Amino acid sequence: MTKKDEANIEVVHLLFLGTRISPRDGKKSHTWLLLEDWENQNNGDPIVYDYDDDNIKVYWNKKPWITGLCGGEIISLDHDVDADGFTLYGGTAQIVAQWRNEDQLAEWQAAHKARQLADSARRSLKANVDLSMLDPLKTAYGKLDRRSKSALLVRIFAYLEGDSMKK
Repeated sequence: MTKKDEANIEVVHLLFLGTRISPRDGKKSHTWLLLEDWENQNNGDPIVYDYDDDNIKVYWNKKPWITGLCGGEIISLDHDVDADGFTLYGGTAQIVAQWRNEDQLAEWQAAHKARQLADSARRSLKANVDLSMLDPLKTAYGKLDRRSKSALLVRIFAYLEGDSMKK
């Protein structure tokens, strides 16, 4: 008999608000709102929530319980009522519905997709740019005084934008 078999299990419902960067520590987080009465709460009206509220559950897992989730989806999963803290069994997660308020759904999905695009662009930049070729510039920059450093950065940005700033 497993630990889960011996536990006092209850099904809980969580609304996926999307993937965000935590203001606490700057790490990517999967943000969920605990729904006490999900069928009645998901009636098309907007839900009011505060990120400091105890009902907001932020999980720092790098992989969500269900891959491919987008903001506004409601999942059910098993919760161990007797455990210390808020113990969830991720293997039991299932999508049960989508949030019915179209404005909030669009907001959460847009924020989630923007985060995915930013992550993809960051990975692409790391994979395609060899920053070691900037080492000579870094060395020269380090030898300049503060005013000259600022002037060099202005010239570099102007150059990158297509303006050679001829003297």
